[in-house]
Amino acid sequence: MNFVHEVLLGEFRSDFGIRNLKSGKPQELQVLTDKLRIVFLQMPQFTKTVAQCETKLDKWTYIIKNMETLDEMPWREQEELFNEISKVASVAALSEEERNRYDDALRNYRDNIAVRNAAIKECREEIAIEIARSLLSAQMPDDFIANHTGLSIDEVEKLRR
Repeated sequence: MNFVHEVLLGEFRSDFGIRNLKSGKPQELQVLTDKLRIVFLQMPQFTKTVAQCETKLDKWTYIIKNMETLDEMPWREQEELFNEISKVASVAALSEEERNRYDDALRNYRDNIAVRNAAIKECREEIAIEIARSLLSAQMPDDFIANHTGLSIDEVEKLRR
């Protein structure tokens, strides 16, 4: 939350569970489930400096709270995740022209990977067909050939014809 709520007693983090209000005295309320809870983070209450951030929650909170004013991503040398966040933040700061060039390069890279994967798949299918033909010439049953090549029974039957 980007504000402080009076009920949360000025704490940065407040955890709430779900309890059955009809189950007895407040201190004896029956917990409905330990699998569901509500966590409130009051951002104005987070006042740690970079040097004071020790846990991942501290580090994430610091980055989220200060993202607009950060010149450099802290902890990127220490943890790969923060290095990745730094890369994303640097892409977000690109000009429109730079962003278009970046997007084009990324699209080309992904297209190349897709073409490569399609070629690998086609090559595997060709190899499976070659193996199936070899097994057919050895008079192996269709189900055996299908199990050992990854081809369907229908594909094996077509090859047999």
